[in-house]
Amino acid sequence: MGELLTVEELAQRLRLRPSTIRRWAQENIIPALRLSGKVIRFDLDEVLTALRSKSSNKEPQPAAN
Repeated sequence: MGELLTVEELAQRLRLRPSTIRRWAQENIIPALRLSGKVIRFDLDEVLTALRSKSSNKEPQPAAN
């Protein structure tokens, strides 16, 4: 396991809003380590792997006419 990042640190590295990081963690889109009810940490390598896996599993959508 690498360095553990806070919601804010991960959001800054991924150029996203902290609310997006929290929502993705709640929806199990990205892996999160809950240290307590309010304290969450993220392993950047695990998050990047999860996001790459999810993006490669998406099927192409048909073009709208």
